Amino acid sequence: MDKIIFVLIYFFLAVLIGVAIVILHIILSEKPKMVEKDKYLPFESGMKPLQPAYNRLPVKFYIYALAFLIFDIEVALLFPYVPLVRDLGKFGFFEIMFFFTVLFLAYIYLRETAVKEK
Repeated sequence: MDKIIFVLIYFFLAVLIGVAIVILHIILSEKPKMVEKDKYLPFESGMKPLQPAYNRLPVKFYIYALAFLIFDIEVALLFPYVPLVRDLGKFGFFEIMFFFTVLFLAYIYLRETAVKEK
């Protein structure tokens, strides 16, 4: 029963400190000023913008981003294999070689598509 009292005291103190922080933030924070229209313009070295900032990016940038994500996740999938190398034997070796083959073919495909776009 004594442990429950300490947990309740700790919980009450945590809630009290949290509420105090929120109240202090509300009291001490700056009040919003009048918002100017120029605040939402894109910053271009202090100059007025010449064209809209919302231009479309070429598809090759998305391909590079997706390739990075794919290869990053694929490499992360190798970590469970490392401690089990000896236990898996030949089956594990051929499985990881198949995995690397598919990964290598994806790399070749992405490299070829990137060369064609230039």
